[in-house]
Amino acid sequence: MRICLCTDLEGISGVCTFAQTRDRTTALFQEARHLLMGDINACVEGCLEGGADEVVVRDGHGGGFNILPEELHPEALCLTGVNRPRNAGWELQYDAAILLGYHAMNGVETGVLHHTQSSQSESKYWYNDRECGEIAQSALMMGHYGVPVVMVTGDEACCAEAREFLGDEIVTVAVKKGYAREAALIIAPKRARGMI
Repeated sequence: MRICLCTDLEGISGVCTFAQTRDRTTALFQEARHLLMGDINACVEGCLEGGADEVVVRDGHGGGFNILPEELHPEALCLTGVNRPRNAGWELQYDAAILLGYHAMNGVETGVLHHTQSSQSESKYWYNDRECGEIAQSALMMGHYGVPVVMVTGDEACCAEAREFLGDEIVTVAVKKGYAREAALIIAPKRARGMI
């Protein structure tokens, strides 16, 4: 069984401000990359323990190149880099997908770092007259390739959005609770990784 692990940065455990996710030259961004790797590796380990033969990490935040290869789980593969073709890696024929470190769509008041596509604009997207964020967008893309989304991690608002779009049977892991766009009650990353 091959799992596609799609990542974002805003919903990773310990991340709660845009200062951690935007400017790649800052110490805060570099710290967030280490937090990302911790969540990724916990998820990879869980997939392998659950019977996966292969886990492919798709680096999805801000155009890619967020992964720290030296910290990547030794059993994982990773699709990263810049200017990747949109269809890169889909020939691998995944059996299931996990959306790791996702966030609520733009405008969700208690969604930590909520946005849709650009965190620096107030963009909103609709599909079939229904407003959708990145969870729904990713699930639609996965569905095009016949890959079911089986798990979503992020804050409580993200997890509620995942259930709204993907059904109550979707596995969700809330690693923080939002109080405002850049304010959260976070779970210690080590504990969050155990939950993941």
